[in-house]
Amino acid sequence: MMSIMRRASCRVAASAFARRADTQAFAPKRFLVSAANGELQDEKSLLADMESKENLDAPAGWSLTYTEGKGFFRMSKADGGVEVVIDCEFKAHSSDDGTTGFTVLFTRNGITADFTLVYDEGEHSLKLEGLATYHNKSTAVDLTPQAECDRDNHYEGPQVEDLETTEVCTKVLELLEANGVSSDLGQFIHKKVQHLEQKAYCGFLQDLATLAA
Repeated sequence: MMSIMRRASCRVAASAFARRADTQAFAPKRFLVSAANGELQDEKSLLADMESKENLDAPAGWSLTYTEGKGFFRMSKADGGVEVVIDCEFKAHSSDDGTTGFTVLFTRNGITADFTLVYDEGEHSLKLEGLATYHNKSTAVDLTPQAECDRDNHYEGPQVEDLETTEVCTKVLELLEANGVSSDLGQFIHKKVQHLEQKAYCGFLQDLATLAA
């Protein structure tokens, strides 16, 4: 009789332990879902406010392509024998110091130039930070692994600091502005980066909530 009672007592204890284990395992998931959903609601409100206040459509004459979930977008236009492609990478929910960097690929007369620019929101200005040239447009523009490898092995161009005693940097910026790459476009890119960062962060929070649900 004592043996039967002990076995029954063990079964009751094991059942209670299993319930406690289930509760302990469930609690972190529940807390994560709650935290992620709380943050998500706040961030969605910020996103909606941003979209209601800003015109985030590509400027006239430009096309913009972006794949949901990617940290990259591309803009392009072609006019009068000139092709311009703009590539901009971003990281979700990164800190904003008022500047945004992007690459301009400018093709004319069989040459593609790769210009690295930075837009400064405080000064509403563009600054040239790098430049290189290519005879093969696909090497500069394509997003294939082979093109990326070819770019890595290509001459990177001079240091911008070495051109400070010349007018090269100023004339490059004038050429770009004459073809639509202006401070106003830089401002649009800066705002678009903030918008897509916010969307990406909301998507991340939704994924986290789904993971723990």
